[in-house]
Amino acid sequence: MTTPKKNKGTNKGWENLIPAKKGECRNPKGRPKKEKCIPDILRIIGAEQGSATGDMSKIEAVLRRVYKFAVEGEAWAVNFIADRTEGKAITTNVNINPDIPLYAPDLIEDR
Repeated sequence: MTTPKKNKGTNKGWENLIPAKKGECRNPKGRPKKEKCIPDILRIIGAEQGSATGDMSKIEAVLRRVYKFAVEGEAWAVNFIADRTEGKAITTNVNINPDIPLYAPDLIEDR
């Protein structure tokens, strides 16, 4: 019969580690860089030159186009501009009487 180890599960191989010498780098390449996500890539592309004359960025050219659509009456463009300038409206549902559900189709009478 074997005797159980003292402090079983706490070893984790740390007793074999050797401390780094002064000036020694154990991870010369460092942590790998994080991959760029879509918003980061879009910001980089948006900062590029967007017009032939170079007077505006791509993001500015796109936003001018959206503004043009809004002036022409496109509802999605108006909503886009309003959401980003005024902020999106917050909707809340408040139930004053907890005995009555907010939506109860079985309580609605047929007319």
